[in-house]
Amino acid sequence: MDKMSEYFTYRSIFSSHIIGFLFEKERKGLLRGLMLKCFMLEFDRFFIEYNIINLNITKELILQWKATRINDNPRNLYHKYVAWVHFCRYLCSIGIECYIPHTPKGGRQNDYIPYVYTHEEILLIFSSADQLRIGKHRNDTPMFVLPAFLRLLYSTGIRIGEALSITNHNVNFDKKIIEIIDTKNDKNKIVAINDSLYEVLFQYQKFKETIPVKGICDANKNFFVTQRGKPCLPNNIHAWFRRLLEYNDIPKQAYFNRPRIHDIRHTAAVHALEKLVRNGEDIYCALPMISVFLGHKNIKSTEAYVKLTNEMFPDLIKKGSITSFVFPDMKYNKNN
Repeated sequence: MDKMSEYFTYRSIFSSHIIGFLFEKERKGLLRGLMLKCFMLEFDRFFIEYNIINLNITKELILQWKATRINDNPRNLYHKYVAWVHFCRYLCSIGIECYIPHTPKGGRQNDYIPYVYTHEEILLIFSSADQLRIGKHRNDTPMFVLPAFLRLLYSTGIRIGEALSITNHNVNFDKKIIEIIDTKNDKNKIVAINDSLYEVLFQYQKFKETIPVKGICDANKNFFVTQRGKPCLPNNIHAWFRRLLEYNDIPKQAYFNRPRIHDIRHTAAVHALEKLVRNGEDIYCALPMISVFLGHKNIKSTEAYVKLTNEMFPDLIKKGSITSFVFPDMKYNKNN
């Protein structure tokens, strides 16, 4: 048993049902990342600590659990309630009668304000990533993927998970396209590889081919891997990116929400919209382009980027113009 499997070991009276629930989610392609597993581990420990021996989950039990979550912010609590809803519905589906809780209204919307990197900051980040060097005893680091990985995020606007799920088969250097299979909206999409991105991806591919790991370039293997040929883990990518930010002193001043690697996606959208408008594109035509670029289900999810663009480049879109109505006070949706 590997360390990850050993960590996610469920021991309460619900253990077999938790495993069955997670297996069903995985079978349907709905188990992505570790968040749901972590929530179920928390529930499992709650069942053990409070000596829960009745499989019928009641409203009183949910309230008892909620009383223990005094340090959870509204957003985390909302997501955990969603996990409860799905788990209780699963138990009902296999004949175990359970109360289906209502998700709290607070927490549905996220008040996180994305950090939009300036053009200069993006160049600094790329330059610093290019200068990273692997130490003699660091043979399982994702460091060497960063120059290509970060440029891919900025050029295509794809999410971190989507980038890490790319296989060698998904990257077509001849046609200069990448097929994204594991998207948030469960829809396959194709992103273009521009000339500058092609150069850095091709250099990365050539370096990867020199790594003496059998099958590292097989079609079904991950495109972004460590020197041992193992898939890059999100936590390691996040850690290295934070080091790049600290090295370049980004941001230069205090910021309410610390910039993240996911903000490269938001930056890509804002910079793309800026470029389109500066080149004379009407905002009505530009928004659908950005929406497709980001893979949004509808254009409403993209409208927040107009406000971000206006805040970042106040000279770009003049207030009082025909487009002034698109700058309402809106909460930002973290899941964009």
